[in-house]
Amino acid sequence: MTVGPLHTVAADVHHTDVAELFPGIDHVAYLLTVDDENIWLYSSLVTDRHLAAIEALGGVDRQYLNHRDEASPGCDIIRDHFGAPLHCHVAEREAVQAVTGVDATFEERHQITPSLEARPAAGHVAGSTTFVLRHEGKTTLFPSDTVYPLYGEWHTFLDERSDPEAMLSTLDLYDELDVDLICPSLFAGETVTESVSADRWHTIVEDCRVETQRIIDERS
Repeated sequence: MTVGPLHTVAADVHHTDVAELFPGIDHVAYLLTVDDENIWLYSSLVTDRHLAAIEALGGVDRQYLNHRDEASPGCDIIRDHFGAPLHCHVAEREAVQAVTGVDATFEERHQITPSLEARPAAGHVAGSTTFVLRHEGKTTLFPSDTVYPLYGEWHTFLDERSDPEAMLSTLDLYDELDVDLICPSLFAGETVTESVSADRWHTIVEDCRVETQRIIDERS
């Protein structure tokens, strides 16, 4: 189902039209309409068409960032239009505040709603956070770009700010989950999300673990 520039990918999970982040790499944001509350994850280009489509689905009650790179003027637009406070990990506050206002921070694993959990997932940056939705018998993972697909192959995002050892711990956390659908923010290729079997999910995690260990070995 499509509601204007919002596309439904699972029960009560909708993502924005694809927007180019930089050449060859695209990104999206997600609206989750669960537990009588609408949650906006990540950040993306927000236009009047987005606002009308979001309003048609009930607006936004709260918005959450995975990490600092998602801070954008779109956060202010969502806050101003819907009165939706912006949340991020406390380790990301300073960097996020350089771009947009922060209304609340968190540090520990916690339930955002009965179906949606925030889990600190350091590695890409210190305050990266993964969101886990358990809804209608399915588990959906929102890793932002902690892991992301490039033309169907999944990778970890490690740059000069990153901690590969912390990334390995996050991948261990991922390996404990039974995931049915992966919804990243960042991707390249034709498909934003991927439905996965248990075997496929654990293969993705192992491939990312091997890639991360290789980077650790190269840096040592």
